[in-house]
Amino acid sequence: MIGGTQAQGSGSMQFSSWLNSLQKRLRGAKRRRQLSRTLAGEVLEDRTLLTVTAFFVNGELSAISDGSDAITVQENPANPGTVQILANGVPFTNIAAIPTDMIRSIVVRGGDGPNVLNLTGVSSSAFSQLPNVLIDGGDGNDVIDGSADLNDTILGGDGNDLLSGQSGRNTIHAGDGDDTVNGGDGVDTIDGGDGHDDINGGRAGDSILGGNGNDTLDGAGGDDTIRGGDGDDLIDGDSPNTSSAGDDSVFGDMGDDTINGQLGNDDLNGNAGNDVMDGGAGNDIVRGGADEDSITGGTGDDSLDGQSGRDTLEGAAGNDRLDGGEEDDFLRGDDEFGAVNGNDTLIGGGGNDTLNGGNGDDVGFGGSGNDSLVGSNGNDRLSGQAGEDTLEGGSGNDRVDGGSGNDLAFGDDTFSGTFGNDTLLGGGGADTLNGGEGDDSFFGGAGADSISGEGGDDTINGQGGGDSVFGGLGDDVMIWELGHGSDSIDGESGVDVVEVRGTNADETANVFQGGAQLRINDGNNTLIVAGTTANVIMNMSGGDDGVSVDDLDEVAAFLLTINGEVGDDVVNAGGAKLGLARMFVDGGTGDDVITGSASDDTLLGGEGNDVIFGRFGDDSISGNGGADSILGQNGEDSIFGGNGSDTIDGGNGNDLVLGENNNDQVAGGAGDDFVQGNSGNDKIAGNAGADSLEGGHGNDTLLGGSGDDTIDGGASDDVLRGQAGDDRMRGGDGNDLVDGDGGDDTLNGGDGHDTVLGGIGDDLLAGFDGNDRVVGDQGDDTIVGGDGNDSLFGAAGNDILIGGDGDDKINGQGNVDTASGGQGDDTLLGIETPDEDFTLPSDVETDLQAL
Repeated sequence: MIGGTQAQGSGSMQFSSWLNSLQKRLRGAKRRRQLSRTLAGEVLEDRTLLTVTAFFVNGELSAISDGSDAITVQENPANPGTVQILANGVPFTNIAAIPTDMIRSIVVRGGDGPNVLNLTGVSSSAFSQLPNVLIDGGDGNDVIDGSADLNDTILGGDGNDLLSGQSGRNTIHAGDGDDTVNGGDGVDTIDGGDGHDDINGGRAGDSILGGNGNDTLDGAGGDDTIRGGDGDDLIDGDSPNTSSAGDDSVFGDMGDDTINGQLGNDDLNGNAGNDVMDGGAGNDIVRGGADEDSITGGTGDDSLDGQSGRDTLEGAAGNDRLDGGEEDDFLRGDDEFGAVNGNDTLIGGGGNDTLNGGNGDDVGFGGSGNDSLVGSNGNDRLSGQAGEDTLEGGSGNDRVDGGSGNDLAFGDDTFSGTFGNDTLLGGGGADTLNGGEGDDSFFGGAGADSISGEGGDDTINGQGGGDSVFGGLGDDVMIWELGHGSDSIDGESGVDVVEVRGTNADETANVFQGGAQLRINDGNNTLIVAGTTANVIMNMSGGDDGVSVDDLDEVAAFLLTINGEVGDDVVNAGGAKLGLARMFVDGGTGDDVITGSASDDTLLGGEGNDVIFGRFGDDSISGNGGADSILGQNGEDSIFGGNGSDTIDGGNGNDLVLGENNNDQVAGGAGDDFVQGNSGNDKIAGNAGADSLEGGHGNDTLLGGSGDDTIDGGASDDVLRGQAGDDRMRGGDGNDLVDGDGGDDTLNGGDGHDTVLGGIGDDLLAGFDGNDRVVGDQGDDTIVGGDGNDSLFGAAGNDILIGGDGDDKINGQGNVDTASGGQGDDTLLGIETPDEDFTLPSDVETDLQAL
């Protein structure tokens, strides 16, 4: 044996290059090098060359075999803090006490024969600085056990080796041969090399390459990356029958592989070859690659992609996505005969595919080719897409779309929903669609279709072509699109709705009657509504549309709703006789012109500056947004201006008129009207009749007109004129002008510094709060100043003037007047009978308080 220790003096020499050449000769030519001289700092032992050489140089502890040996490197149990080497069970005595703090690397090399190399007795706890570890088995069938927890590099070399990495972060190259590798508990990088290898990554997340050969690869615990390489491999992302879960990435590479993701959210790739793949538990991504693969998702929400080749895909439990890829594939979401459920998405892709959703609410797309799609149980959505497809929704509330091609759904171009809430799409051609039981949705597509909703509350859109639509039992919605053919609609039984849909173009429609049948014409096509229907709704959509309504008095009772929606629309009922029908109009966005019928209509202007005529009947009219012009015309109308500065005239009849927001011009018209300005500086006129006027907020002008009116100015500085009639007026808050004009009026200035004028007639006038100016004018007036420093003028007539609180100025202005100054320093002029004890009669006092 040749050995020694590195000298510890300052004169020591570094001779690693000499040692390297010595190692090469020991391994290669198998002969001992004769040293030409003794180097300073060397302690050499000249002995017969054995098969194991050990030495320690420059921090590197090495043990090298030249045959078939058992080499053990371990911490010295008899001398803690040191490391010893055993060759075939016998310690090397000359280097038996290498301190661990001097060791920077450990190298163990086996010879050409089968070697047993063991470093399990070396752990990181013994070192102040972790050494690098290299273990090379060389040729032969070797058994190698790495260090307890250092980061080892293990080389199996040629031969059928048994390699174990323990707990460190190991790099293992098994080399050629049928090897068995266990990475241990650390994060390892393992390369099986050529041969039929059996590799277990261990508990942590490992990187494993099987290499050439039919390998068995097990990621065990952790998030592993595994590549099978060439050959027919068996790959498990996690160890079978354990609870260890990892999110693994697996690539089968070349060959017919069997790949099991086991637990965790795995990414499995078969690549080339006829592979069998199972995602196992977890939300997995599985790609078959080229050739004919068999793929199962397992439990969890999986994504399965057969890619090229004739593949078989089964999602099993969970909400899965299945894509067959090219060629003729078989896809099944889950087992419809078992307890497995999942809401799956199945995509046939190219080829003639068979898709079965199984249990759950599934989505199926046939793709190109002549496909067979079965929804089975659940609420499914099936689309045959291109090709001549066969579609069956199965039980549940299904949607079936044949797509392009001559498709079959329970008959020749017949789509039957049977039970459940189904959606049936006819596509092109003359289709027959039968909903059966359930609340079904129909789209006839192009062609003259026959559509029957049968049982349930159905929604039916014939779309293009001259369609015949029968609602059947239930409360149905039947849709006719302008410009899409002349349809006949019969709701049959139930409370049905007929919806007319416009487009974004400028369109016209005429609503009229043909005998007892309702008809709608768009200029080229006519909708005939047979039987009875509860509601007809016209949604005109965008564009500047025109809708005219003629007499409908022979049609059974129904509600006609016209929604102008976007655009400057014109809706003209022209005073038509509606009989038992009623009309609701919403102009929508845009500057609309709306004219009501002879019946009681509901008319909404919507957004925009609208013009609305109520015509006859007791109408409800709302301008909504914009500066609207509204004329109620005949009937007892309810009119609401909405936002914007509106101009409103209630017309004939006892109307309710509300100006609402902004500065409105509001008139009640003829009749006993209630008119309110609300916010804004409004101009309000009662016109003829005994009207009730309210200014609301803002500086308003209120004119009573003829008739005995009740007028309240509300907040702010208002002008109130009673005009003709015996009016009752109150200025409210603010500095108001209250003028009774003609008639025996009762006037109250309210809060603020008001001017109150009695006008012609025997008036009752009160300034109330504030420094008011109250003038009786003509007639025998009763004038009360109220609180504040008031000025009272009797003018013509025999007046009663009472100053009330404050320093008042009272002027009778002739005739026989009665005056009382009340509290304060008052000035009385032209008063024949001053009477400080005078009080108002109780009925007069009550009248004033009522205001």
